[in-house]
Amino acid sequence: MSDPRNVAHDKKVLQEKKHHGEDPSAHTVEKVQPGKKPEMKHTQEHEDPATERAQAQAAETEAIQEAVEEHAEKTDIHKAANP
Repeated sequence: MSDPRNVAHDKKVLQEKKHHGEDPSAHTVEKVQPGKKPEMKHTQEHEDPATERAQAQAAETEAIQEAVEEHAEKTDIHKAANP
């Protein structure tokens, strides 16, 4: 088994490189520690199905509201009676 000090140093170097925007070496990969869950990849907003459905519903609601307002302008009884 490797020396824990070496492991800690390697981890520190990787974190510093990430912090400074450098790409860590391709051959070095952060290992998942036994008993711990690996980090989840963050999904972008547009990849979330619930968000997509909510956005689609909001767009549909807006379109319906515009159609209702347009129809109300065309069929407004009070406009025809009081020009």
